[in-house]
Amino acid sequence: MSANYAARIGALFYVLWGLVHILGGTAMLHASQNPPEFISMLSGVQADSANAPADMELISKNVFAFHSFNIAWMGVLAVSIAALLNWKNSGAGFWINLSLVGLADTGLIIFMVIPGVIKISDAWIGPTLFAFALAFSVRGRLTAHKSTV
Repeated sequence: MSANYAARIGALFYVLWGLVHILGGTAMLHASQNPPEFISMLSGVQADSANAPADMELISKNVFAFHSFNIAWMGVLAVSIAALLNWKNSGAGFWINLSLVGLADTGLIIFMVIPGVIKISDAWIGPTLFAFALAFSVRGRLTAHKSTV
């Protein structure tokens, strides 16, 4: 497998990761405008905002909106880096997306999956796409490095 071929496969997986996070972030942003809908979306439990104080509802809504915005912009950035740098087997692109996507998915696992906030069955797609993107990107970088030595 040539370096460019492997790098492009890795870039495609980063694009898929980014698109999943753009869609997920925008869906969460939409749901965050209605905290009971958001809580229900995450937990599957029907929530009732009538029991929550108004200030807590506002805080929850804005925290969820902020988090949703961050997930979406990380997706946009991952897609951009993949298309502009990873596609060309760039070392800078490799490290930027490795850091961005790796840290985002590490946070997902540490703060959401391990404590049981979301099920692994609902969280598997991002880390799986990252694992494939990383594997092919590493192969692309190693193959490119060997061909220049």
